[in-house]
Amino acid sequence: MSDLITLEITKKHLRVIHDRDDEYIELLIKAATRNVLDFIDFLDWDAVKDKYKGEIPENLSVAALLIISDMYQNRASQTEVNLYVNRACENLMFPSRNMGV
Repeated sequence: MSDLITLEITKKHLRVIHDRDDEYIELLIKAATRNVLDFIDFLDWDAVKDKYKGEIPENLSVAALLIISDMYQNRASQTEVNLYVNRACENLMFPSRNMGV
């Protein structure tokens, strides 16, 4: 699974009490964690852990949960463009962004 969040905490966040969507939620966890890594400009969680002395900041976990809940609740939406940018999610991830040149 992910170093960022678990299936259990994700289901609590989504308020899902059944197991029917577990496989789909696990896929969303992978997509969200990749999205967080891409945004903060790191290749993997080991590099993030090195930067933060062995721990992944909570703000990144919350950002991933926001991304997952958006994808889970709007999975049937059909649109050609993103209708909005989740500013809360960006604000949570921005302090962890790798700004190296």
